[in-house]
Amino acid sequence: MKTLPPKLYVIFLLSILLACSKNEEAPKAITFFFEVFNIDEPTVNGQYPPVSGASVKVYATQQSWLDGGAPIKTFTTNSKGQIESFDKFTNDNLFFVESGNLNNWPDALSALLYAIPGIPGAASNPGAMQGSANIRETFLSLFEGVSGKSFLLSDVRQNNISIFGNVSSCSKDNFIKLQKNAKLLYSEGASVCSGIAASQEFPLTGFIGKKLSTPVTINGTSLNEFSATWPEASNKVYVTMDFSQVWTKENVNGNIVVSIYTKQP
Repeated sequence: MKTLPPKLYVIFLLSILLACSKNEEAPKAITFFFEVFNIDEPTVNGQYPPVSGASVKVYATQQSWLDGGAPIKTFTTNSKGQIESFDKFTNDNLFFVESGNLNNWPDALSALLYAIPGIPGAASNPGAMQGSANIRETFLSLFEGVSGKSFLLSDVRQNNISIFGNVSSCSKDNFIKLQKNAKLLYSEGASVCSGIAASQEFPLTGFIGKKLSTPVTINGTSLNEFSATWPEASNKVYVTMDFSQVWTKENVNGNIVVSIYTKQP
């Protein structure tokens, strides 16, 4: 019987070992599944179209994203608008999605991952999670341009006549901040009026797209209207088109009172 040369024998043996190791390797389970949809487009068969090539940036926490921290992972969606990976993520993470002018702010601030039994291997991998994002054109870029800047109370008008001179001194340093987390911070400033909280935070809602609604006109000025959980401002906040001013409007004993806050340099 003819024997194999020593070098060939070694190569042959290694090939057998590699083949065995491949056969014994258990299939890995998908631990993370994510889909991205464009809700600015009409549905097809009841489903919004998926977005391919979208960037999905994963941040450790919501605060990390708000602070401008670096993402811990970045993905790009495939032709079906999907991501599948072996990474483990939790509900502490924030998933920010962008595609051109579209993004998922402020929905990303409340979006959660959830367990999905349908992921391959999920039965043996209880940590398998999935998530999704609906992207649209939003005011994010404008909010980022003013985030952290103060809008100082600069005028109060009753029936479109300035009454700022009659405003109490403790209110003349009041200011507002629009925050990247889709919340509005209202502050009494250094001089806090008696019986009023020094500062309060109010979520802004009703983000439908680039234009929140049909622009409204108050005292001849065109503004966009936000819904807010701010009873003292009749639950409405108005922002000028260039984001240079924030307005509130109240009906006080039949008189329309408008408070104007102007963005500081």
